[in-house]
Amino acid sequence: MWPVVLLLYLVDTALALVLVQPPAAHLERLFGWSAMAPGLSGPITMNMLAEVASYDSTFSIPLGIYPLVAAIALVTGTFLRGGVLGTMAREGGPFRWSDFFADCGRFFPRLALMLLFFIPGLVMVAAIFAPAGLLTGLLLGYDPTGAAILLGLLSLLLALLRASMDYARISLVLDPGRSIFRHLWRGLAFLVRRFPGVLLLALAFWLATLLIILAYPALAAGTTLASALVPAIVAQQLATFIHTWERVASLAGEMDLYRTWTPGHPRADHAVPPATPAISSPQ
Repeated sequence: MWPVVLLLYLVDTALALVLVQPPAAHLERLFGWSAMAPGLSGPITMNMLAEVASYDSTFSIPLGIYPLVAAIALVTGTFLRGGVLGTMAREGGPFRWSDFFADCGRFFPRLALMLLFFIPGLVMVAAIFAPAGLLTGLLLGYDPTGAAILLGLLSLLLALLRASMDYARISLVLDPGRSIFRHLWRGLAFLVRRFPGVLLLALAFWLATLLIILAYPALAAGTTLASALVPAIVAQQLATFIHTWERVASLAGEMDLYRTWTPGHPRADHAVPPATPAISSPQ
């Protein structure tokens, strides 16, 4: 599915370019003709602050563009996820863009409707997290250890909610004739019934994501914007592309886990039934 990974990477890059353009234009307007431009990647100095204050005291970035792009990314990601899951469900056969985009359109309405049920899930996570946070704060006095425990608990709850939604989406793609409520229940039931395996798989991909996120600052350490601009951009985009591949791979792992551990579920939509042995008549 490398063509799909490349498509997802290009879509994410296009959205990122939209987000980065306003602050980039603002910085260019402030420092484009300044002798301090090569040192912008270093620590902020009083000279930089003085130049900003003397030139322009307004923050002219249109902040409304950020929720707009986030909404576009949510809709686009939901649309493309239908094609990704549909391609995985077919398993065999050559990859065709016509089949991919047909799956995108086929599953998009129900996958988009499924997003509405993510809001009650967030409310439920908040209802669980708030008392736990209060209790941890009372016991530990809001020290760094308590903050780390709270952050870990919140991350775990959000990850479990996301995993439940992922398995509900997988159930929908594999069995599109059922209602959305049925698939949501299947996703939650699978998470509870197979919790150890689901958690181990999720931890493996969380670790992979963390390593990918840390790869870019590790590669760019000790460099400056002026001396290593091109290598820094290459390292950043390579890490982004690998992270896009990891997102697709995590969905594939979840689908394989769901198919393996769901009783009576077919391994493939177009599985060929085994041939019936011929019964020879005695002569």
